[in-house]
Amino acid sequence: MDDYMLSLEKWKGSKSELVKFQGNSLSETDSRCKIIDPLLKEILFWNESSIVREPKVESGFIDYVCKSDFNELLIEAKRTTVPFNIPGGVKSLLTSKLEKSAPDLFAAIEQVRAYAKDKGFLYCAVSNGLTIIFLKTYSAVEDKKDAISFNGHEAIETDFPLLFELLSPYRRGIEVLDSRLKSNGDFRMRPQFNKSLNEERYREDTMIPGNDLSQQLRPMIDNYFSDIKDNKELLNKLYCDTTSLSGYSTEIRKYLRDRVPFFGQSIVEELVTDKDSAGPTFKQDYMLQFQSNNEGHVFIIFGNYGAGKSIFLNRFYNSILDDNTRKFLIWLAMDFEHFTVGVDSVQNFMYDKIESLLNRGEYKDLKLTHWDTLISIYEEEIEEKKMGVWNPFLKNEEKLNEKISELLEDKQKNKYAHIKMTIDYLRRIGKAVCIVLDNVDIHPTDVQELICNFGVSQAKSLKTLVIMTMRDETYWDLRTRHPLNAHNNNITTYQIIPPDMKSMIQKRIKLVREMYGQGGRINFDVYQPDKKNLKNIKVEPKDIFDAIENTINFSKTEEMLSKLTSGNMRNALEFFRTLVTSGHINLPKVVTSVATKDKPKLIYPDKVLRSLALSIYEVYSANRSLIANVYSKFNDGFYSHFVLLRILDKLNELKDHKIKPDVGPGYVPIEELFKYLHPIVKDEKSLRTCLSQMLPGYLIDSDIGSRKPGDSNHAERITLVKITPGGEYYLNELCGQFEYLEVILPDIKFEIQTYFDKVATLGRKIGQTKPEDIVTKWKLRFERVEVLLQYLKEQEEKDIQYLKSSSWGKMLPKVMKIYDESKKEIIAWNALSGI
Repeated sequence: MDDYMLSLEKWKGSKSELVKFQGNSLSETDSRCKIIDPLLKEILFWNESSIVREPKVESGFIDYVCKSDFNELLIEAKRTTVPFNIPGGVKSLLTSKLEKSAPDLFAAIEQVRAYAKDKGFLYCAVSNGLTIIFLKTYSAVEDKKDAISFNGHEAIETDFPLLFELLSPYRRGIEVLDSRLKSNGDFRMRPQFNKSLNEERYREDTMIPGNDLSQQLRPMIDNYFSDIKDNKELLNKLYCDTTSLSGYSTEIRKYLRDRVPFFGQSIVEELVTDKDSAGPTFKQDYMLQFQSNNEGHVFIIFGNYGAGKSIFLNRFYNSILDDNTRKFLIWLAMDFEHFTVGVDSVQNFMYDKIESLLNRGEYKDLKLTHWDTLISIYEEEIEEKKMGVWNPFLKNEEKLNEKISELLEDKQKNKYAHIKMTIDYLRRIGKAVCIVLDNVDIHPTDVQELICNFGVSQAKSLKTLVIMTMRDETYWDLRTRHPLNAHNNNITTYQIIPPDMKSMIQKRIKLVREMYGQGGRINFDVYQPDKKNLKNIKVEPKDIFDAIENTINFSKTEEMLSKLTSGNMRNALEFFRTLVTSGHINLPKVVTSVATKDKPKLIYPDKVLRSLALSIYEVYSANRSLIANVYSKFNDGFYSHFVLLRILDKLNELKDHKIKPDVGPGYVPIEELFKYLHPIVKDEKSLRTCLSQMLPGYLIDSDIGSRKPGDSNHAERITLVKITPGGEYYLNELCGQFEYLEVILPDIKFEIQTYFDKVATLGRKIGQTKPEDIVTKWKLRFERVEVLLQYLKEQEEKDIQYLKSSSWGKMLPKVMKIYDESKKEIIAWNALSGI
């Protein structure tokens, strides 16, 4: 037990007697003997040799001079009946303002300051027993605070950690006082020991190679388990419909439908696709506008990031539209993934792409840059000039053509005007133009808004169909503002829901099996440590993908992948690629093991999680991992390992509530959430800092999304947040699983060195244990995580002691229950006996 916990126990044991003494009328001498002496010596463990009483200085006699190797201060004692007249609780004060409101206290402060100046001490204290004021030797000016007061035993009880930091002989009290006074309301002091195992490493970004099959599997993974939107053949074979979602996908669909926060107006139609269609109405609506479009029309397809909007559009054009329709359609698709914010303007990017597609792309056979075509484009103006200023040249064909050439050259300098004339010409010859603005949602919200505004304006000015994809939160933010609110009759909107994650991957696995059949064995070499040589092994791709499919069919793994990706199919594919190629999984052993011949070959969830969390790196770091560390600490004024979990717990409690009539279920306004969470976070800014750490990993959602790098100032712009299925999974499952705790352990900032040293020592023992001594290694691994859990338990005890309210329940009992269950599962999965 560390010195703080020992002092806390002593305080609890002595408190009632000290409070009884405080209630009596004690002289200054009795106040010192019966309250201050026990507080210093018995509770805070000051040695008698470190305390000098009543030394004489020029300005008088000092009651206490306390000086250890770390801490030094003077204390002026007063009788218990001296009125200090200060606010209740623990408060920061400006002592110059006490002269009139608390003259007795002010006199004591001036007295002890004079002593401290004589002795050259930087801070001091005055006390009438259990009311204690710690103050800087030199008073502050203006509105700056220069003292911290504890008004009675309840204030000490509430913030004993702060009292300990200020008055312990093992802490640097002046640094704590300075930090607290400058902290703008921090509730607790920053821990003096604050270190992670990663900080002990020479490098924490050391990479490891993939597993022995990764090199051979890479072409298959890259071809069939990546973005297929530009591959027409694969698009037809691998497209997943959304007509029959079940299990975890039903839960994800409900979350995605509800994540659109504002339901004050009509609900947007959901795009539900099957193998032969683009949903019940999208093609019908599109064809209606295609056939009758005269004034321009906008289709907006919105959905969460990675929902499959690009794939939907590519499939719609290549497979759903019939050949006859495509024959008369000019489909100008531009990918805003190639748009560079700050370099390109939206206007130039769009016009350059349109010009390139029309003149040098798929539609170059229209010969829109040829002489005869250009004359047809500007036919009306050329005829007007022939009747007017060019009339003298009608009999001079060479001169007339020269004038026409100059006109055409001049017209093409104004790119927008020329494109407009070209589109008018295409319409005259029976063509319909559709401009597709895809991958708009990979950009920050303000850029999406810019692109949206420009796209809507172009539909009207160019009189074309425009299809835009965007994140749902961007659409719902823009729909009540110009230009969307002014063009509602010319805008049709749809929300796209992603397919089932498992079905998407299974469909791709099935195709790989068909492509490679029973042949095409993969040869690879495996190093055998016991024989110190390489062994060549041959396996069929089918066997590999059978094991992988068994893995994602395993219920715990399916739940993990479905909830952690929360409907983002791009993330799901990234997770899958990481899993299959990871060097943290012995995939050859899984595929070739004879020990599991009577069981399905698969990678168990603990190994899946390890591969996802570590990816290509040797150790975990929250800054780069796909998996979040929910025990991270922040500069939030509370400095607890449980802040993120408590935020998730509160959001989970409110997930079915409608806080406001015009807000979707589960969305909680920041200001309301802060009221629930105070004092776990000191202010809204600190709360936003914590929330912004959970957005990239999809633990929470916000009204503006803002998960992508480059979304500037997103934390400041969030007004609503809600928990995601991923956040629920962290809260109810992941936070206590053995493999999760073991993986994130190097990233944990320990505040107590003894625990840090224990986990470091156990880590070295694990590394020194022979590979064949499996049981010993597993025992050490479990012991190491259990040391972490004991540390977290002790830290939560400190949190609860500070919070001092029955409304703040403990998180660790649930964490321990999850851990115990996961430990049993791992023992079973790995066939461990003797543990």
